[in-house]
Amino acid sequence: MATQIDLFTWQRAEHFSFFKDLANPYFSVCVRIDAGALFAACKQSGQSFYLACLYALLRANNSYQPVCHRIDNNQVWLCDKIEINAVQLDEQNLFKISYLPYAEGFAEFSEKGKIAFETAISQPFFSEQFNSIEGRLNCIHVSVLPWLDFTGFSHATPFGEQNGIPKFVFGKFDKQLGTMPLNIDVHHGLMDGFHVAQFVNVLQQEMAALAKSLG
Repeated sequence: MATQIDLFTWQRAEHFSFFKDLANPYFSVCVRIDAGALFAACKQSGQSFYLACLYALLRANNSYQPVCHRIDNNQVWLCDKIEINAVQLDEQNLFKISYLPYAEGFAEFSEKGKIAFETAISQPFFSEQFNSIEGRLNCIHVSVLPWLDFTGFSHATPFGEQNGIPKFVFGKFDKQLGTMPLNIDVHHGLMDGFHVAQFVNVLQQEMAALAKSLG
């Protein structure tokens, strides 16, 4: 489900070579996204706002090629289908990680997502599912801080991590403004600020389309 990129012809080859050996080749930005229409549509239809945001994010990642690049053994790969590793809290307010597979429609994604959440919460942190999904490249890592309207964020990253997996964090939804913060963390050898800006535009389009379909 991945195609190797020819580093001799890839237009980002020099940029990749420059950034790949840095101690921290990742860069992080925080943006405010318009989520008012999607929040209202979810409230009206009884759908999970979190799952709706995850689905729009999944669609955006699979629609914008630059964010689908990954690194393995100093080689760049283009993943075919991006999936999600997401967090949620258990009864002790400890986070667990669940695996949400790719799905074409929101109904299917939501159904599978609810099952994934319940499964993750019922198991230990280092569960069989956790071990089976750890290390997969065709994924994104997603978290949420619904209590904080943050303007900056930094991630705990294993020393020397070079897989290029993007990380996303949703913040507190502002009901008055209809916006919420989103942190985006990507590998600079694979993407620049221009690409992040283009990706945000795609994400906003996916959120608007989902809101319309739910309405």
